[in-house]
Amino acid sequence: MGYVHAQAQLGILYECGTGTKKDYNRALEWYLKAVNQESPDAMYRLGKMYSSGKGVSQDYKKAIDYYTMCAEKGNAWACLELGEINYYGLGVKNNAEEANNWYTKAFEKGNNRIKITIAEKYENGDGIAQDENKAYELYKIIAESGNTYAQNKVEMYDLGIRKASN
Repeated sequence: MGYVHAQAQLGILYECGTGTKKDYNRALEWYLKAVNQESPDAMYRLGKMYSSGKGVSQDYKKAIDYYTMCAEKGNAWACLELGEINYYGLGVKNNAEEANNWYTKAFEKGNNRIKITIAEKYENGDGIAQDENKAYELYKIIAESGNTYAQNKVEMYDLGIRKASN
């Protein structure tokens, strides 16, 4: 079996060529060992490999499988990826409602960095229908944690620089 975190990290080193020659086959080997021990990091990395086609044949079905396993373990970034896949119809029929569900899960599970990413998606209509009211509400939630970027965004809405019907 082995130490799961080390296996996932070895996969990353081989995938990125950090400290060693880039070797997608070795990365895949280490990720699969780690996935067999329920590593969310390895699940996410395999999802990225299959969605991008780096080192493997592009296969959105496999990417979705790995992202879903990872999301079920609470990984917000995997939820974000599943939102993108559903919104843009990558390997599945595009489904804005399903994308919104995944974005909501990503927001609920994520740190401020991912929460801001989700708020910006609503603000700019990137990967979801533009909804500045929703963006404003999300920024307010993030701002309550003391995040100055979100506080500035809320102020822009409050001053009318950005348009939301509060």
